[in-house]
Amino acid sequence: MYIPATLPSSNRGWQEWWFYLRNDLDGFPAYNGRMVTERPEKWKWGVVQDDEPRLDPLLRGLEKLRSKGFTAADVVAGFHI
Repeated sequence: MYIPATLPSSNRGWQEWWFYLRNDLDGFPAYNGRMVTERPEKWKWGVVQDDEPRLDPLLRGLEKLRSKGFTAADVVAGFHI
């Protein structure tokens, strides 16, 4: 059902691409110094079962695009146009 895509096997070097955003007009909450040190239970792998039906239209749309030969790059590009 999903559109196949080749993803990097490593995120090595991500620090070189890290950046900071200015907080113009106080659009972001103030930095509080807190860090996430453990994964909250609700972040477990997969979709919350109650939310699965909401994904059906999206999955049907992806299947339609895939059947027409769209690639993962095509779909991602569509979000940025």
